Amino acid sequence: MRAINPKSDESNPARHPVNGTRLASLLYCGQFILGPAFVDDLAGWQQLSIGAALRITAHPELSLCHRSDGRRSLTLIGYLLDPERPRATDSNILDELLRNYSSIQALVDATFRLGGRWLLIAQQGNDSFVFNDPMGLRQVFYTDKECTEGNLWVMSQAGMMAERLGLTMDPLARDYINRRLSKGHTEYMWPGSSSPFREIRHLLPNHYLDLGSGRCHRFWPNEPLVPIAFDEAMERLTKHLPQLIEAAADRFDLVLGMTSGIDSRLVLAASKSIRHQLSCVSVRQLRMKADHADLVIPKDLLRQLKLPHEVILAQPQMSAAFREVYEKSIFLAHAHYGPDAEAILKHFGRTKVAVTGSGSEICRADAPVGIPFLENNPSPEFLAIWNIGGLHPFTLQHVQTWCATAPTDCGIELLDLHEWEQGSGNWLAMTQLEFSIAWRDLFTPFNCRDVLISLLSVPKPDRASPDNLIYHALIKRLWPEVTIEPINPHKNPKKAKSLYQATKFLIRYGLARASYWVRSRLNQLFNN
Repeated sequence: MRAINPKSDESNPARHPVNGTRLASLLYCGQFILGPAFVDDLAGWQQLSIGAALRITAHPELSLCHRSDGRRSLTLIGYLLDPERPRATDSNILDELLRNYSSIQALVDATFRLGGRWLLIAQQGNDSFVFNDPMGLRQVFYTDKECTEGNLWVMSQAGMMAERLGLTMDPLARDYINRRLSKGHTEYMWPGSSSPFREIRHLLPNHYLDLGSGRCHRFWPNEPLVPIAFDEAMERLTKHLPQLIEAAADRFDLVLGMTSGIDSRLVLAASKSIRHQLSCVSVRQLRMKADHADLVIPKDLLRQLKLPHEVILAQPQMSAAFREVYEKSIFLAHAHYGPDAEAILKHFGRTKVAVTGSGSEICRADAPVGIPFLENNPSPEFLAIWNIGGLHPFTLQHVQTWCATAPTDCGIELLDLHEWEQGSGNWLAMTQLEFSIAWRDLFTPFNCRDVLISLLSVPKPDRASPDNLIYHALIKRLWPEVTIEPINPHKNPKKAKSLYQATKFLIRYGLARASYWVRSRLNQLFNN
């Protein structure tokens, strides 16, 4: 294992030097705008017309594919993978989907087995729809037609279109962000279908957008999940996960991000058949000690498996040139991920597709603190405090809206669905977009509806943390040798610690609600 330090003589010049011209070409990398007209000030970008009314303007390095049978058309932004046909191209997959496009629900159902990071624009007659991959990782924001003179614009992130429409940030959203940052919280996300701008909304996973009306509709879950036995789930997943990875390896040059955690270990186990095509990397982030388990465990494990492993050392700060492009590319990008992205860009030069275990948290039923009366029937206040970081009028308003429309009788717990649509659909989707400047693309094997449904359909005790029984069983079935090193040894839960955490969270929960009530009352008094 060799640490890549951009400041050291050994690692300089960087493997892929990034000059000013190359950096400039990466502005808004991986992004698009869909609307009634092309965006002409984006010189050199791809332009694609869909029928008479829709125009796509896309970054030069973003993959586009369009197929039509004369009556219907499908346009793909990103990439699709078919586990049953690992050598199928995007065009091949779109042609099959076209044959199944009798209705929007039928088309959605036909994507269940597919993987990738994608967005589909479906057009049939006068009807046009947009929906994206199961976790919403090919991110979609759209304008409120009533606020933009009847025009509907769809985009990768809100800031890109807000600038062109002359929109100003929602004061409540600004106050929410300022409070988070003032308290030293570097992680933040936009709750529910919100964005930093009142005129722009976020398309959540499991929803499609009607491009005619500008309204979004939930398409899943549309019926109760059918429970399946542990062994049946094992059979499905030991076939499906490796096939998805094999399809990705046939298409891309892959590098697996390794930590000591269970998600990357399962992805590694599912990669056994293509292990000699796979690179492995760990990023040493700021303040991460050299003996951190997320560095040491991958090093020792991969050495014993005789697989290559590298550590990329992120610098404390971004260079001025990189910061300018990174921060302009995405409105309110997470600043603490910038040094990681710059280090990856210098090392790989956007030649690799990153394989991650992200999104698996949806299925692992990570009980927050072991408080059943809060977790079994979570209130909007609980979800806002736990999943979003605190109570604020901006967060609570949008979580309440989400709770009012979320299904409660489809066999999926509200906590799991919120983790899916909030944790993955908002936070993870935005961070993956932020890393588009560093990677050619990103691939998350769990980002497949059949995989997610298979895991969520097993009894909760078989998938829940800390035991994660089905995860360990899958790893041992797929590649038992990857268990020679422990999984997250520094995070082994203890009952005393759990009790302490539960007590601490209850105090935090009570204080947050009391503080929010006091602030609300004071605001009412002053406003009156």
